[in-house]
Amino acid sequence: MLLIVRFVEGDDVVMTEFSGEVLRMAIGEVFVMREALITERRTFVIELTENDHK
Repeated sequence: MLLIVRFVEGDDVVMTEFSGEVLRMAIGEVFVMREALITERRTFVIELTENDHK
C-alpha cells in the first residue's frame, strides 16, 4: 500500500511524496504541467533499510 505523505502544488509544478509498506521505501514524484497537460515527470525512489527508519 502506498500512502500520500505530502502533496505540493505551485505554478506549473506538482510534487507528491509517498510512503510504502510492502517494501520500505520513500517515493517522490514531480509533475511539470503546461496548459493542463503533464509535460515532464520525475520519480525518485529510495529504499529504506532497517537502520534508516528506526
